[in-house]
Amino acid sequence: MKIICSLLIAIFLISCQNSTTENTPLPEIAEDQGPGFLEKYPLMTWMRKNPAEFGCMLENGLSYKDSVFNCSYEEYINNGDPCDSTEEYYEGSAYSRFFIFKN
Repeated sequence: MKIICSLLIAIFLISCQNSTTENTPLPEIAEDQGPGFLEKYPLMTWMRKNPAEFGCMLENGLSYKDSVFNCSYEEYINNGDPCDSTEEYYEGSAYSRFFIFKN
């Protein structure tokens, strides 16, 4: 359940990525900038990623580096159990103010 909530939050935050305020000018966008985030990382593939892969995806695609789950975390194995060690089972990226946009 926590993974689904995290995905929904990530989708919401990505959709807000292009939101602007009156005081913030839009950055110049080059036409040959390449594929967008969702084209590069299709939503259907997110569920198959472990927290380290998801964190690496955020680091490469949105320039957000999680303190634990990032591209430098190699060979991640989740040893959690949904009944016994729930804290390990539900571990994942922590979203910070990086994703908050002021209106």
